[in-house]
Amino acid sequence: MKRTFWWPVALWACSLLVVEEIAAQVQVEIVQDEGAGATANTDERVNEYLQNLAESERTEWTEKMTSLVTDIDRVCALSDAQRERLHLAAKGAVDSGLNRWRANMENWVRDKARNVQGDIEQFLAGVGSVRFGDTARTWEPEHQEIWAMTLSSVLNETQRKAYDDDMRERLAFKYESMARALVADLDRTLRLSEKQRGELLAVLTVAASTHWDRLEAWAGDEENLPYHQLGALLGAVPPADRDRVLNEAQRKSWDQFFERFDGAWQSIRNLPGMPATR
Repeated sequence: MKRTFWWPVALWACSLLVVEEIAAQVQVEIVQDEGAGATANTDERVNEYLQNLAESERTEWTEKMTSLVTDIDRVCALSDAQRERLHLAAKGAVDSGLNRWRANMENWVRDKARNVQGDIEQFLAGVGSVRFGDTARTWEPEHQEIWAMTLSSVLNETQRKAYDDDMRERLAFKYESMARALVADLDRTLRLSEKQRGELLAVLTVAASTHWDRLEAWAGDEENLPYHQLGALLGAVPPADRDRVLNEAQRKSWDQFFERFDGAWQSIRNLPGMPATR
């Protein structure tokens, strides 16, 4: 009788199962390693990006503070010792503000990067446009305590008065410039007389000076302010002042002009600050 030997077949089958199991384990380990490698690469790229962004921010803030000290020197005729103290305070203010900026930016970037499914480079390319709103203004060097305290202690009474006067003139120029741009825009539609342009300029300059901080807060910051939205300031003009300056046909055109900006004004008037007039 012919004998059949099954044990070689059984041994081959067992060997095949062991090989497949080992292959599966190796495949899982490779996938896990690839995942860990991708995470490590993402973290490394985010670290590099944040470092470059921080250096860019430092350069920009340092240049602004250097320009500010130069301007204060122009107005106040600083001594060498005063100038040196202000430069040191400016450097400290940049460091202080940058630490706060870095902490907030890093938290935001890392939180968002964890959920990125596609190309991390594409995500990082859009980070530079991130705005943190009005809170971010408190990170700027000029708002740091070390700068405010040093400036207060360095300038004498005469210098301080000269500096404050210069700041008031600078702000007044800005408010009037914005009002002039808005009056010019209105004039194309309302066909104002010279007298009306002068009266509206005065009214809108007051509106700009009263609500400028809130307008900036709504925009995020002055650099991000859309100047084509200045028409929102019409909402701050008391109706009695408008009616005193304009005739009936012009008032209708005023209201039609303002309709484009009413939404922006409603957002601005709801921000914390002075009560809105409309």
